[in-house]
Amino acid sequence: MGPPGALLQRRPAASFPWHDDRGLTLTELVIVGALAVIVVLALSAFYFGSQQMWISGSTQALTQRDATMLVGKLSQHIHEAGTADVVPTDANHDQLTLTYADGRPPVEFEWNDSDDRVHMSVGPDNKGNIVDHGPVVESPVTRFHLTRIDTTMVELTIAELQSANGDSVRIASRFTLLGR
Repeated sequence: MGPPGALLQRRPAASFPWHDDRGLTLTELVIVGALAVIVVLALSAFYFGSQQMWISGSTQALTQRDATMLVGKLSQHIHEAGTADVVPTDANHDQLTLTYADGRPPVEFEWNDSDDRVHMSVGPDNKGNIVDHGPVVESPVTRFHLTRIDTTMVELTIAELQSANGDSVRIASRFTLLGR
């Protein structure tokens, strides 16, 4: 054994390179700061990109839901109708007029150029008034084409709805006039 207190002696700092009394150098701080900025920018870009994709998907889903609701409303009224008449109103839109055997007032589905939506109107009633029930769905409709195939069938050739972020949703369907 050596002299008393020999075990308590410190080794020189050079023998422990990870233990330096000087602290961090400016170069080390700059490198760590630059790496931190790169990580924060990458995480921010990922977050904002994910958020944009989510918003796009949500608006697309809402527009698809509106397209399904439009087809459902058309289906309900066409199935109950006895006759259907389709009249083109312009190059991209048609008007559908449904009449009923039980004496109910006629129902019209027509594109309205003031709000770019398909409206449902009922009438004329006993007083001769046609009542606009407003847009069937909230999404704007850029194309609304119908075809009467024969006396018992109406085809929605295309309904093209515009989502809030500019994407288009297209839907088509066929409906049978059942006169119920």
